[in-house]
Amino acid sequence: MSEQIRLMIVEDEALIAEDIADLCEDIGLAPVFVAYRAGQAIDYLKNNPVDLVLLDINLEDKIDGVEIAQFIKKECQADFIFLTSYSDQHTLQRVVSTNPAGYIVKPFNKEQLQSTITLALSNKRSKYKNLTKTLIEEHAKVLLTDREFQMIELLFEGKSNAEIAAASFLSINTVKYHLKQIFIRLQVKSRMELLKLIREIREE
Repeated sequence: MSEQIRLMIVEDEALIAEDIADLCEDIGLAPVFVAYRAGQAIDYLKNNPVDLVLLDINLEDKIDGVEIAQFIKKECQADFIFLTSYSDQHTLQRVVSTNPAGYIVKPFNKEQLQSTITLALSNKRSKYKNLTKTLIEEHAKVLLTDREFQMIELLFEGKSNAEIAAASFLSINTVKYHLKQIFIRLQVKSRMELLKLIREIREE
């Protein structure tokens, strides 16, 4: 798995989270973030693009993994795979309603994890169109400059303002100005809304 996948792990047991991270790294996927509590997970998802979430169900928190999955479906449109010790009928019924990309019952091994992730990513690639300037313009009924499209691409890759500035040979203030103009033209109020819009465009 050589492509850059933004993988997130949500698991409240630190040792288990470390084991999952190690298994992911063994198959070539380094997690960008590990959340030990539901609140951490939600906060990260609100501010950062994620491609795939490995999600425990029982988090011993105010909300559980199924509720996080519902948030992802509504706000982020990332794919997620449940990793859980629960396989009872009630849990399965709740899980099915979220349409996950996979469901693995603990304990599991590297081969099970790899095959499930590979299938999820394959389905994800077939579902989304390649991001192009024309695709965005036709959907939003606006004309983008090449610079604006470049910034949208970098933003979609998960780059920070500083990283966008470095890649574009611009100052951070100039990047902020361009992003503000992009938000206005595409009628979004934040990075998260922009990323959600781009995913929707690619899924049409």
